[in-house]
This record gives sequence, C-alpha cells and structure tokens, in this order.
Amino acid sequence: MYSLKKSVACNDPLSSTLWANELWAPFLSTARNTNTFSARFDVKEDADAIYLKADLPGIQEENISISLEGNKLKISGERTAEEKKAGETYYLYERRAGSFHRTFRLPSHANGEAVEASLKDGVLSLTIPKKSEAKAKNISIQKE
Repeated sequence: MYSLKKSVACNDPLSSTLWANELWAPFLSTARNTNTFSARFDVKEDADAIYLKADLPGIQEENISISLEGNKLKISGERTAEEKKAGETYYLYERRAGSFHRTFRLPSHANGEAVEASLKDGVLSLTIPKKSEAKAKNISIQKE
C-alpha cells in the first residue's frame, strides 16, 4: 500500500514513470474533500490508444474546458449549485457543486495532436491515439 503523502503528490496517472508499480497510486488516495465536487477519472490503455472517462453529471459541454500544453492534457469544468429560494426547506443537500481541474502528463508514445473528446449522458470520454511508431509491429522473416 502506498503512503498517503505519496498518493497525494502523485496525481499524474499518465506519467511514463507511473506505468510500472505506481500506476494506481493516484487512485488509492483517501484524501478527497467530500464537501466539493471532484471529477473522478478512469484511465486505460490498449494497443491503439489511451482512454480517459469521467462521470460529470449535470455539467454542460460549455462548462468543460480541455486543452493541451506540450505533453500536458488539462481538463477543467464547473457544476453550478441549484439556487436556493426563499421559503424552500432542504432536508438533504448532498449534490455537490463547484469546479474541478485535472492535469494528465501524456507519455511520449501518445499522439496529443489527435485527442478526441465527447460528452454523452454525463460521461466525458477522451481518446488519445498512440503514435504510429509506438504501435507494435510484426516483422516477418524473409526466406532466402
């Protein structure tokens, strides 16, 4: 198990140094603030691409920002709180509002220029294809 200090400091799951033993360290942290909205991401990889998904219920597309600066993919957004009106009594107010900001450092084999993003049913999906030189190639043996 990773120490809390290491988990908090290690918030970059796409860092090439994390693909070994520390890949899941950022997701093991229990140091989440439960009083504000925080976007949680799933990150996976296959032979062709790296995929990120986040549940962002209630966030409109115009309130999400995705940018690429060098090899840093920055994703931010904001969910606004429902306006409380005079005369209304809330017995529970559990839905969180606020903003989030996440930065993922792309590994060298990711093609950051071809990132695709979509938002459907409150789920943000990003696909980051791998550079063609990073994909596995089969090499056949030539007969003499």
